[in-house]
Parts: sequence; C-alpha cells; structure tokens
Amino acid sequence: MNTIDIHHALQRKEQPISLATVYRTSDFLARLNLLKKVNVRDKSSLFEFDGYKYKNREHVYLIWKHCARVIDTCPPKIPKLLEIERNLTEQHYSTITNIQISFSGSCVSCNK
Repeated sequence: MNTIDIHHALQRKEQPISLATVYRTSDFLARLNLLKKVNVRDKSSLFEFDGYKYKNREHVYLIWKHCARVIDTCPPKIPKLLEIERNLTEQHYSTITNIQISFSGSCVSCNK
C-alpha cells in the first residue's frame, strides 16, 4: 500500500489521522525495519510488511504510469535471475537478501 491508500483505509474506519502523520509513521516504521519501503516511481513509495504477503523475496512491480496503479506480484523462481544472483554473489563476496524488479507502462484501461 502507499501512504494515500493507508490514509484512505484509516478514514473508512473513521480513524482521524492526517496524511502527514501517515507519511511520518510509515517512514519511522521502515527505519525500524517493521515495514519495507519500496520506491516504485519518481517520488512515490509503497510500504509492505516484509514477509507478510509473500514467503519468497523476489518481487515484480507492474507500475502503470497514467492511472498510477501498482501491482505487486511474486513470480515463480526465474532460472536466469537465480544465475545472475549467484554470479553477483560470487563476484562481490556478498549476500543478496532482496530482489526487486519494476516494469512501467500502461494498463489496458489507460490504453483505450
């Protein structure tokens, strides 16, 4: 969810909270590693509970530019991606803990 989605959800539950408070609280929880902040557009971010929605760590985001919709999907293991991860790990003696891929474009509704 992005901060505006969180704010709207709270308003539907009749929770009086400002959008600024939602922004500050979301950023604070991300700094504490209780939320995962995902930058998906120029100045926009999504917040998700790490491990809450998906068990594996690969995420693919479909970002629709015109309607500003973001679809978070968790694809099956991609052999080529696993090979790239293995090569990077070996080359840089590192451990990769998260993989994020973003695709931008237009959804079917925006193309009409």
